[in-house]
Amino acid sequence: IPTSTDSDSTMTSESPHAEIDVLSFGESLVDFLPDERGVSLRDVNAFRKTVGGAPTNLAVGLARLGCQPGLLGKVAEDEFGEFIVETLRSEGVDVRGVSRTDEAQTGLTFVTLDADGERSFQFYRDRTADTCLDEEDVDADLVAESALFQIGSNVMIEPDLRRAAMQAMEWARSSGSLVSFDPNIRVHIWDHPDDARDSIEDVLAYTDILKLNEEELEFLLPETSPREAWHEYFEPRGVRAFAFTEGAQGARLYLNEGRCEAEAPEVEVVDTTGAGDGFLSGFLAKIVRHLREDSTLETPERAFDWPLERWQSALQLGCRVGAIVCTELGATPGLPHRSELPSSD
Repeated sequence: IPTSTDSDSTMTSESPHAEIDVLSFGESLVDFLPDERGVSLRDVNAFRKTVGGAPTNLAVGLARLGCQPGLLGKVAEDEFGEFIVETLRSEGVDVRGVSRTDEAQTGLTFVTLDADGERSFQFYRDRTADTCLDEEDVDADLVAESALFQIGSNVMIEPDLRRAAMQAMEWARSSGSLVSFDPNIRVHIWDHPDDARDSIEDVLAYTDILKLNEEELEFLLPETSPREAWHEYFEPRGVRAFAFTEGAQGARLYLNEGRCEAEAPEVEVVDTTGAGDGFLSGFLAKIVRHLREDSTLETPERAFDWPLERWQSALQLGCRVGAIVCTELGATPGLPHRSELPSSD
């Protein structure tokens, strides 16, 4: 049953298109973070639980940056599911699109970190609640409320979930919402790597804004530079903007009208978990802010007529937020609030 509260209905946005700035589609999990780095899972003495899953991390990050995000996903009718929904509500995320099931449990992830902050995961996600979402759980009106619809490739694994994702993208495009795609590729959860590539190809047909990191580009298009990938593969398929992240080296953005770059600020890295989600939350938050400020904007699609300087500012905020996330343990604890950033952001 979709969940909502009276406070949810009072949330508003200044967006000219929607009450929801970004509707994030996909998994909600519970991450267990270790109390120390550089030890194996068997030697960790204590864990701290946080909400997890890239779509959920993104929603929290956007809310902290002053946007009105919503989550479209499914959790179990168990204590962990309650923890996720309560946390999202407390952060200001619209949870009308979060449905419940008593036929599966909430997925769990145990994280371990090496001495440099690089992470490894132990997943407990065999037919968990997030994979049980189907077409009946997707509200077309909720999708139509969003200025941007965000999706990843992991929702394409289960047949019912895949059909729900494809239907949601159809509704997003028909309503004039922009579709943002962060594949967030996890090869180990696919039976065959080619299945992941085929699914990504299907989503690209709907994609306006694409975000990839170095490993993901190498997986999709081996030995292909970002520039070649843009001109020879993504742009011909209708992608309007391609953000390529390079960790500590920053990010670049390719558009129909040109290219821009941004550097990543230097930070002391504690944990790289969620850095990509942090980048995306900053990047999309700035786009949303520009949409709100542009009184002449008839539809979100007109954003692609913006000068490069606007897109570069989005890229810069993405790099800043992604770097800040790395200074804390876990994907969501380090996500900054807007008040913690320079006024220029």
